Amino acid sequence: MHHRPSRANAGSLRHVGLRNTVVNAWLHRPARSALRWTAFSLADAPKNLDYLRGVGLILHAVPWIARERSQMPKALDADLRLLDDRRFQARRRFLTFREDLSRSAYPSAD
Repeated sequence: MHHRPSRANAGSLRHVGLRNTVVNAWLHRPARSALRWTAFSLADAPKNLDYLRGVGLILHAVPWIARERSQMPKALDADLRLLDDRRFQARRRFLTFREDLSRSAYPSAD
């Protein structure tokens, strides 16, 4: 089965996706892996208003992450790092790259 997600509201949820991927890493991965994943996610995301909103949501979640953090087994993290390496090599953006903040990089489907 192949799922094709709707693009109808994708543009309005990008900031939530950025938050979710970073928060999930910090909830479950060892600190070094979570930091590495955070750096990749922030560097890979288009630098626009959704990016800023996502970073704001991440910062807002920090106290909750500190309370709820529960690390996965090291063996599982090692397997995930292999997948991470493939993602990191496949796509790299500079952390300082900025796109036009007045428009979303993901236009909504009309």
